[in-house]
Amino acid sequence: LLFLSLFLSSHLFAQNEVIYLWSGGITPYSACVNAKLTYPSTTVRLVVATTPIFTAPLFSNFFTVDTNTNMMVAMNISGLQPGTQYYYAVESNNIFDSSPDDIGTFTTPEAGPFSYSFVLGSCCNNSNHGVYDAMGYQDPLFYINMGDLHYGNPNSGTDINVHRLCYEQLVLSKPRAAKFLKKT
Repeated sequence: LLFLSLFLSSHLFAQNEVIYLWSGGITPYSACVNAKLTYPSTTVRLVVATTPIFTAPLFSNFFTVDTNTNMMVAMNISGLQPGTQYYYAVESNNIFDSSPDDIGTFTTPEAGPFSYSFVLGSCCNNSNHGVYDAMGYQDPLFYINMGDLHYGNPNSGTDINVHRLCYEQLVLSKPRAAKFLKKT
């Protein structure tokens, strides 16, 4: 009982480390960020700001992360401004994860017509390849994956973790892919 008590209290006050994060579903006024965390929590939220030091941040509603979702959470935020670069991070249990590796960026598109660039790719058998750096240097507004983000070939009609594991082990845990995806 003492061990369980110490284990639970250490998780209540420890930083809930971000393992992976990436953005998507970005509109002129909203965005979605997905993240995998270390520990369960009912008080996870997205923090966005127009500066990398998060002055005057905006906060999403609270979300729950638990073992049912393999510690993954999808957080939506609205009230953003069109054509604006935002920095994003995760707060859990009132602790803001401000480590540089756990901060991403996205840019909201303009509300009307505008010029932009994007990159696309497929047939990825090495998610730590320099092509991720090369795509990032293009400063794209977004990335389109046309197929085969990995070649894990999972096969299960009933266990989502079989599919999730390939994304985590073959893409999201690779430094170059992770860096690119959290900034594009």
